Amino acid sequence: MKIKLTICGCGWLGLPLAKALSTTFELKGTVRNIEKKKRLLAENIEPFLFDLQKGKQNFSFLNSEILILALPPQTLPNYKKFIKAIENSTVQKLIFISSISVYQNENKLVTEDSPLNNSLLTSAEGLFRANENFESIIIRFGGLFGVNRKPQNFYPTGRLIPNPLGYVNMIHQADCIQIITQLIAQNCWGKTYNACADMHPTRKEFYTHYARKSKEKAPKFGLEKEKSKIVSSQKLKLAIGYHFLYPNLLADL
Repeated sequence: MKIKLTICGCGWLGLPLAKALSTTFELKGTVRNIEKKKRLLAENIEPFLFDLQKGKQNFSFLNSEILILALPPQTLPNYKKFIKAIENSTVQKLIFISSISVYQNENKLVTEDSPLNNSLLTSAEGLFRANENFESIIIRFGGLFGVNRKPQNFYPTGRLIPNPLGYVNMIHQADCIQIITQLIAQNCWGKTYNACADMHPTRKEFYTHYARKSKEKAPKFGLEKEKSKIVSSQKLKLAIGYHFLYPNLLADL
């Protein structure tokens, strides 16, 4: 019998992740509208309508052993309400999709042990990590790209790109899916991991490259010299023996 797994938030990342996991697990998924619910049905994923930002909720989709949270940021009261529902469910293990935005910009390499911002996302991580009713993995992804999220579309032609000397920390959708799959398969619960491609070009290098590749006009950059960061994924790579599918952000993606 397959283990039951629910992906809460079957959007740009959650839906292809669900497809990838559907042969291994008995899959449930949540979406916020009827049209997306039909898409899950077409993929043989049991669909549930769910929006944590609305009033009274039906948490019946929590009848699973593993839960993956791929939701947009919520309010802290909503996170607490959701955690209460998880505590009263069959969920034993949880993956919380977070972001490298929790780190401070100090113009240096940051690891999972580096200082964090005082932010909503940082607080949410702490709630999930500290809860003793389930085991959790916190994944701090870099900027997401791939499929219909193409770098040359991040800034419309003519728009000024700020902080040109700041470093880029991004990750391809395919790497996100493989990393989540491997973390589950290798039982890496109770840990926090960064996940960004190996290469960290400057914003000027990155956006100039993709403008040239798409044969668009050269982008214009601001004059800011703001602090940034380079995010290390070494802990993740060592933990699961991972090699990025898209390590080079200036390769043909």
